Amino acid sequence: MNFTYLDRYLESLLDFGFPMYDCTVYVNHNEVYRRRGGNIGAPGSWYFLYSCSKPVTCAAALTLLEQGKYKLTDPVSAYLPEYADVQVEERLPGGVSYLRPPKSPMQIRHLFTMTAGLNYNMRTPAILEAIEKTDGRAPTREIARAIAKTPLSFDPGDRWQYSLCHDVLAALTEVIAGEKFRDYVKRMMFDPLGMKNTGYCIPTGADLDFVNTQYRYNDEKHIAEVTEKKVTHILGPDYDSGGAGMISCPEDYILFADAMANGGVGKTGAQILSPATIDLMRTNCLTEEQRRTFSWAQLAGYGYGLGVRTMIDRAGGGSIGPIGEFGWGGAAGALVYISPEKKTAVYLAQHTLNPHEDKVLPELRNVVFAAIG
Repeated sequence: MNFTYLDRYLESLLDFGFPMYDCTVYVNHNEVYRRRGGNIGAPGSWYFLYSCSKPVTCAAALTLLEQGKYKLTDPVSAYLPEYADVQVEERLPGGVSYLRPPKSPMQIRHLFTMTAGLNYNMRTPAILEAIEKTDGRAPTREIARAIAKTPLSFDPGDRWQYSLCHDVLAALTEVIAGEKFRDYVKRMMFDPLGMKNTGYCIPTGADLDFVNTQYRYNDEKHIAEVTEKKVTHILGPDYDSGGAGMISCPEDYILFADAMANGGVGKTGAQILSPATIDLMRTNCLTEEQRRTFSWAQLAGYGYGLGVRTMIDRAGGGSIGPIGEFGWGGAAGALVYISPEKKTAVYLAQHTLNPHEDKVLPELRNVVFAAIG
């Protein structure tokens, strides 16, 4: 393995105007690369993961599938009854709209695949009311009830739309597991993998000092500027946002990614998922029609599985990485790449909002997998 180009690439991110980077590569449970640079905090300090929470949420939910607790084709309303009454907002030419029942029920698989018809508006009247009525604590289950009050954008299964699907999936997992989502994930994943510095919370007081400085990239100035240590997706101290609520450190998150790259077996020897389940997770679940709305520039060549992008067309994506490489990214520049074929896991932390993922995701992927060989 030759990581000379990876060293240079990471340094080029600083030249681009990003303030810092922390990149780790594991192959078959062994750390083969670690480089940190820029205005970075101490090793082990926290980062907000934003949407890099999603692969963990989906993996946790899939442990219940392995236990026979539900089927992907089950209606969501069988576990979250309020979703039996969801309505679709039908828009007509001229801006007129009306509400109607969905043509078919929302199924659990629609939550995994972002095809449920939900949106990503976290400031709806129903959500704000739920926060107020719970004195700002915003329990996960109450927020899921509030999300159901907003009309769907389309019939479940019609198309892909980035949304609060995985937040609802966390609530569904909580109901099926019979315990708080954060407790279930800790028991089933964090503790077995040795992820001692990962969780769901709003850091305050001295804990906030343990969070790395958060930045926002300014496109006009080509520099990153310090912003608040805050995640608007964490609605209250009792809200376990499956879509964006995790805090972790690179030393921890890479342990999850490494387990997913090695048939669900972590560096500790603990098995969190079966290889067959991981293969299902990274199988493209979108039809050609649905993939027309899965069109972000950084996702060229990828399909979408059960909560993760998955490489299905190397030529279309210009990818040096292998077919079946999967992962996701976060709003503050976190990126994870997982390849069971190569037994390789890669994690990048930047803690910079507006992270230009359309540039970094494909570039870093190609540099890393060229180095791995």
